[in-house]
Amino acid sequence: MNTNPRAFPGGLADGVDPEVKVPYTGGMTLRDYFAAAALTGLAADENVAVAQASDQHMIAQWAYGLADAMLARREG
Repeated sequence: MNTNPRAFPGGLADGVDPEVKVPYTGGMTLRDYFAAAALTGLAADENVAVAQASDQHMIAQWAYGLADAMLARREG
């Protein structure tokens, strides 16, 4: 199993010509999606908001740390 699949996988995306179908390979990974969700919660915490002003890298590390934990939990 892919430990970091696409968050919104799609089969085929329509090309410019309605008769042409091209594989969809873009989009964010599940890790990015989980990090964005975690960041939303972190940003809602007023204590984190104060820290965010001084250390944005730390907040990003927390968000991706939570995302990594969620991916690990999915794996069992």
